[in-house]
Amino acid sequence: MIAAKIAEVLALISLFGYLIFKPSTLSLLYYSGIAFLIEFFMSKPGQYLIIVYHKVSDEPSKYSVSPEIFEKQIKFLKKNFRILKLDHANNMHNLKGRKIVITFDDGYDNNYNNAFRIAKKYNVPIHIFPVSGRVNKKGYLTWKQIQGMQKSGLVLFGNHTRTHPILSDLDAKSIKKDIIGANTDLGEKIGSVKYFCYPFGDRFDSKTIRILQDLKFDYALTWIPGINDSSSDSLQLKRISINDLSMQNKFKLKYPNLFFKLKRR
Repeated sequence: MIAAKIAEVLALISLFGYLIFKPSTLSLLYYSGIAFLIEFFMSKPGQYLIIVYHKVSDEPSKYSVSPEIFEKQIKFLKKNFRILKLDHANNMHNLKGRKIVITFDDGYDNNYNNAFRIAKKYNVPIHIFPVSGRVNKKGYLTWKQIQGMQKSGLVLFGNHTRTHPILSDLDAKSIKKDIIGANTDLGEKIGSVKYFCYPFGDRFDSKTIRILQDLKFDYALTWIPGINDSSSDSLQLKRISINDLSMQNKFKLKYPNLFFKLKRR
């Protein structure tokens, strides 16, 4: 009965067509309680979201979020979510409330100057995936900064390869060399890592997954949009990007099941 009612509501919403993702339509669903009720019945046990960022900077770039906006986002997330480390989000299935994980790709220097500063202020954990061959180069993190952040206990680091190649374009030997190279670089400075993040997000194939399995990585993160839960493949975890606090992004964060359902219509 409930499922049928939800289907009716979704069908009715879909009649709006292009209006579905208009701010006024989303606001109606967001504030009326309709989205909350639908999301409640669509949710699966152990669900969690992973956000991907690159830069926290005033630099004009589609990969950049200003420090001011990032701080506002952190305050929003603290109010509406449990911000967790990946291990906790993936394993604490019975933990009540919305769960979310914050990640950064590539290891830009503003991850230390801005993102880490704000993370410390609000005491939230973050994951950073530096390209190890770029560390100590202009615009990127230094090993000293990486070591300092790790010692804080708030920042966990993972492997994002040594050179950031398109892995699906490489043979297995080259893929393994690049990943092991980054493991070596990170291992010498901060110890072994168990997290991996695919360069370019979705440019990988079964060769890479088998190599990650052989190298005993616990988790690997894509940039394929979606929600994770207790049944997700730990080597193909989904992530979403949030560049501002528009109504669409607030809706995506708080009601992801409904959001992605409507996106597919």
